[in-house]
Formats: sequence, C-alpha cells, structure tokens
Amino acid sequence: MATTLTAQLPRQRLTASSRSQIPSSLISLRRYSSINTAPHLNFRSYVEALRKDGDLADVYDEVDPDLELSAITRRALETCDKAPLFHNVKGARDGLFRVTGAPASLRKKETEQFARLARHVGLEPTATMSEIFDKILDANKLKPIPPVQVAESPCKENKLFGDDIDLNRMPVPQMHRFDGGKYLQTYGMHVLQTPDKK
Repeated sequence: MATTLTAQLPRQRLTASSRSQIPSSLISLRRYSSINTAPHLNFRSYVEALRKDGDLADVYDEVDPDLELSAITRRALETCDKAPLFHNVKGARDGLFRVTGAPASLRKKETEQFARLARHVGLEPTATMSEIFDKILDANKLKPIPPVQVAESPCKENKLFGDDIDLNRMPVPQMHRFDGGKYLQTYGMHVLQTPDKK
C-alpha cells in the first residue's frame, strides 16, 4: 500500500504564508474564539485530544479518496490501531480539507478500549462503557446550554465563493466498491429541531 499510517512523516502544514498564496476569492481566514474547546464540544479539539492521547496517526502521503482512504481506515478499525488523520487527500483543493478515519472505534489498550467514545462525551479515556452510557442518559436531566453568539468561529475560517464552489473538489471518499456513490458524511450525525422550533 502506498500510504503508511505513521506520525513520523514530515509535517506539511498549511502555514500563514502558504495560505496567502491562495486567491482571496477562495478563502477568508478569521481568528476564532476559544469558546467550547473541550473535546466533546469541538471536533478540532477532539482530534487534538486523540493526538495528546497518542491515538492519532498523521498521514501526510497522498491518499486516493476512491477506496484507498477507506481501506486504510478499515484496517485501523479492525486492528484497533490509531485513528488516521489524512492531510493530503488526492483532489482536495489547496489543502483545505482533511479527513479523520475511525473517530469512534476501539483502542488496543484494554483499560482505554472505549476512549474515543469517552472523549466524545467529555469523559476520561479510561471510562467504561457503562460510564459512557450513564453520561449519555444523564444528559436528559441537564439544563440546556444557552447559545452564545460570537463574532468569529472555526466553521467560518475557510470560505469558498462564487465559481470556486465545486463539491467535486472536496475529498469525499468512496467507501466501498459497490456503494451508490461518494458519501459526504459517513460519521453519525443527527439533525434535530430545537424545543422552541426555531
């Protein structure tokens, strides 16, 4: 396989100077507030928590989103290996998109087997499945968190405008050979109406 799961490959981050080479019509960079940076409230923080736990494999070699990316992710899932973070997906526009694989699968270490799930709900990596279920069920008893409006946010860091918008340039993976197409969101997601219906 051309791509290796290793955190020792040289980092090729998109720096401020390299971002400045991207046309301004394509991208608008903004600083963002540090509100909600807990791993269970912010996916970027979740990825960094996995890195801190030693449970993230940075993949800087180019990977093809057509079956290769999913094959690597599947292997990591089946072997309870580190979650792969793909930085260089073939066809991705100017390095704007990365893909995280197996964000909710199991770890090898028996005392941290459910650590990724635990991180999702704000628990320590050593949490048991029973503790994770209790935390999820206890959420029904909590008071709702009021919204906080902020001027800047990570979700507005990268923007595409006009003719630069092309969904075919996003590194959407073809997961299985007989899938009906590429799926933009293969990770669990819920779209819910708020209690006040707004």
